[in-house]
Amino acid sequence: MTMEVVQVLAAPDGFVCKMRAQSGHLRLLGSDSGEWTRFGLGGVVPAALRGGDGDHARAAFGRYWAEAVFWSPAAVLPSPHLVREPGDLNTARVTVSYRDLTQSVDVTVAPDGQPSEVAFHRWSNANPA
Repeated sequence: MTMEVVQVLAAPDGFVCKMRAQSGHLRLLGSDSGEWTRFGLGGVVPAALRGGDGDHARAAFGRYWAEAVFWSPAAVLPSPHLVREPGDLNTARVTVSYRDLTQSVDVTVAPDGQPSEVAFHRWSNANPA
């Protein structure tokens, strides 16, 4: 499917993502944020509806910060919300605390300085551990 995504990252508050995918007559439309997830087929049949609870907020917060670190490195400039931790030669960790949420994100950079991997533990209510 051809897919178009527009996302706005607004550190430290969150993000809004709008997506559209299409293959022939089949269309999938939706949006996602720290507050809601709404996706549907053709704008008529709901495929995923979620939001408004702590589980969704924790999962979205993790995704948001992992993407902010990778796509908007300025999001991790010095701030009262951030703690930087030393890593190895190619990896650094930042821990973000905002409102009642905390997330650690590890970023690995290639020898040329480009980010090559972002890793984080994402909240899921599917596994209480």
